[in-house]
Amino acid sequence: MSLSQLSTTDRYVSFDGIDFDGNVRCVLDHIDRYRRADPANRFIVYFDRQRNAERGARRDDLLLLHSLANSVRDLFEAHDDEEALADLDRLERECF
Repeated sequence: MSLSQLSTTDRYVSFDGIDFDGNVRCVLDHIDRYRRADPANRFIVYFDRQRNAERGARRDDLLLLHSLANSVRDLFEAHDDEEALADLDRLERECF
């Protein structure tokens, strides 16, 4: 079951019940599928470089996804991946 199929919570009322790590992991799992299919994809290469930075600012996964949300959305839209888009929407709604 995808995270988008679970009940929703409202972060403006309470952070209780929001699975930040699970929401992030779910979106990262979708990105991982595209990495395996096309490891030379320019966005994937850039994403990995930012995620594994050894110099300069290194963002945690939530901040990285937040800062690259539009590019992640473009990746999912390019593949008409409705499940991934729904999970990204949930991450944005609950965690950003």
